[in-house]
Amino acid sequence: DSLRQQAMLLMGRAGYAKDEFNNEANIRRILELKTELASLLGFKSYADYGLESKMAQNVQTVEEFLGSLTKAYQSKAETEKATLEA
Repeated sequence: DSLRQQAMLLMGRAGYAKDEFNNEANIRRILELKTELASLLGFKSYADYGLESKMAQNVQTVEEFLGSLTKAYQSKAETEKATLEA
């Protein structure tokens, strides 16, 4: 592994080490509170709550958009992958 890869792995694990800096319980609690907030406000998820005031407005719209991108660019991506692997 490169030094950069090792650094990224360590940074990603920083809040989950089994020591006094472990943030896992805090992160789980924050996620629970966000889910509860969204539910209290009548949304299916916190993502729906966050997207409501945005152009996408809901998770379904985002998923449909990403699906359309996949359909539009799948062939091109496969061609590029084959070229890189050749």
